[in-house]
Amino acid sequence: MTILSEAADITSNDRQRYYGHPADNHGNTAALWTAYLQRRFGVELELAARDVCLLMVLLKVSRDANKVNRDNLVDICGYARNAEMIEERAAEQEAWTAVGEFENSPSRTPIVPTSLGQPVTARSGGSEPARLRTIEDYPITRKLIDEIKAENVAREKGHDVYTRRYGEHDDVGPF
Repeated sequence: MTILSEAADITSNDRQRYYGHPADNHGNTAALWTAYLQRRFGVELELAARDVCLLMVLLKVSRDANKVNRDNLVDICGYARNAEMIEERAAEQEAWTAVGEFENSPSRTPIVPTSLGQPVTARSGGSEPARLRTIEDYPITRKLIDEIKAENVAREKGHDVYTRRYGEHDDVGPF
């Protein structure tokens, strides 16, 4: 099996079945990485799902520079395919949104087994098609992202975020 065909098989079968569509999976990773980078470095940025794919390609390039491994090339092709799938989803969303039907589009159908992630409906009445959970569906993650954004705003205004959160003790830190 060629590297390209192996990557195509993995991204359209195994990985998608377990992790869902790359736009959702890498979108969640992008939200977490964005929150971490904003908090850690105090920078204003927002990573997108496609950025995660490209950063993972760079990770695989770095690993391959250390030790040549066929799997690195398969993964590079897989992440490139994921980036393409994300772009396809965005184009589909744009087309369906133009006619007001994105929630009914084919790529919004959940494909993750319920043991790995419970599909949720867009409205409590259950009349809308199911969609996969995203990072924003989990209150603790939403709270963390909101806290980081609030701390960044406070930091921009010159407030001492560390003292406000942890008090005056020098030996108490965020980690």
